[in-house]
Amino acid sequence: MSFQLNRLLYPRFKTRQWKVTVFGLYREILKLHLKRLPDTQRYLGDSYVKQEFRLNKTANEEQAVEFVTQWKDYADILKNEQNIDDVGQEIDPDIINELSDEQKAQLEQLKIESEKFREKVMELSQDPTKNS
Repeated sequence: MSFQLNRLLYPRFKTRQWKVTVFGLYREILKLHLKRLPDTQRYLGDSYVKQEFRLNKTANEEQAVEFVTQWKDYADILKNEQNIDDVGQEIDPDIINELSDEQKAQLEQLKIESEKFREKVMELSQDPTKNS
């Protein structure tokens, strides 16, 4: 979806209504995490959401609209997914091509950290006596 089309879906940027919309989305995602995610995934997800929303405060209008659109899509996935273990999808290569080098590096780092986290959760679920 283009920026111009997305722009029509939300209140004017940097207005009080815009802030209410973004904060409402933030709260909705945290509530969905509480209802739908296991504790370990919720902890990681909540930390990531809080960090991303904090960083987005300095975004320009185009970045902010895209940010809200992507997080709204994520919230919709969480709301509609029947089996929470199946949540996730591949990122469209066109979207990856539009990312800056810094964003690509952040995405790669997120992938590495989430894989480490998943391995640790799997290890703990197989042997709950391990706590390191």
